[in-house]
Amino acid sequence: MEMRTEELELRRETAQKIVNGLKKRNIEGFYCRDKEEALRLILEMVPDGASVSWGGSVTLEQIGLFDGLREKNCGMLDLKDEGKDPAEADRIYQQSVGADFFFMSTNGITENGELVNIDGAGTRLSRMIYGPKHVIIVAGINKISKDVETAIDRIQNEVCPILAVRSGRNTACGNLGRCGNCFTPDTMCCEIVITRKSRQNGRMKLILVGEELGY
Repeated sequence: MEMRTEELELRRETAQKIVNGLKKRNIEGFYCRDKEEALRLILEMVPDGASVSWGGSVTLEQIGLFDGLREKNCGMLDLKDEGKDPAEADRIYQQSVGADFFFMSTNGITENGELVNIDGAGTRLSRMIYGPKHVIIVAGINKISKDVETAIDRIQNEVCPILAVRSGRNTACGNLGRCGNCFTPDTMCCEIVITRKSRQNGRMKLILVGEELGY
C-alpha cells in the first residue's frame, strides 16, 4: 500500500509539472486520477446537444466517451473513413470544421507540455490545428516522454508497429517491429506535428489521466 501511495504521488507531481508547462503554451491542463474521473470532467464541459467530432483513438474508446456523449444527445461526427462512402466521409470532414468540440488523444506529450503527433491522412491533426471551437485532448501517463526527440522515437518504434499490425497496414514498422523510415502507401508517418503553443485563448484543453490508456 505504501508503494502504491508513493507511485500515485509521483504521478500527480509529474502531471502538475506538465499542467504548468501547458499553461505557458495557452493550453489548459487538468489531471484526473483515473478514466472515470476524466469522463465525468469531460461530460461537465460539454453542453447537451453540442456538435462533436473526433479522430480515431483507443483512449477515447477506453474512457467510454462516445456512450456518454450520446446520452447528452450530441451531434456525432466520426472522422474515421473506414467503411464509409468517400462522398459521405468528405461531407462529415467538411462539417467537422464547425463542430463545437473536437476530441482526440495525443501520440506523445513532453514533460514541458509540448504535444507530439504523427499521422497518415492528417484529418485528426488538421482539426486539432484549425476549425472546431474547442479541442479536448485525453492522454494516459504512458504518453509522457522527456522531450520531443524521445517522444518521436517512442511513437515510431513502439507505437506505430502495434498500430500497423492492428490495422493490417503494410509498413516497415509492421513487418520489422521498428521504424524503417518507409515510404509505402500505408505509411503512418506522413505528418509529424509538434504543438508548442495554442494561439486561441481557451480553445485547447488537455486531460492527463493517471493510468495507462491507448498506445
